[in-house]
Amino acid sequence: MFLAVPAIIGSMLGARIIVSIPDKFVKMILLVAMLIAIVIIFFKLKRNISTETQVEQFSLKKKILLCLSFFLIGFYGGAIQAGIGFLIL
Repeated sequence: MFLAVPAIIGSMLGARIIVSIPDKFVKMILLVAMLIAIVIIFFKLKRNISTETQVEQFSLKKKILLCLSFFLIGFYGGAIQAGIGFLIL
């Protein structure tokens, strides 16, 4: 649950910023985001993640990195929305 807060804040900020950008720039941003998503999907960048790991076992540095990561994922989700489920997984 501690990752939901930075993700929600990031998504609200991403949505707010994307609506203030002119359409031609949004299209370029969307193109770049889709190309990056395609590269990630084709190369199937995976990490060994144990579903048994408890949040309490993470160090403070790892928790901060996770919060920052989910803020950025939320930002992307609020702005672009495409492929957000893949990024969250």
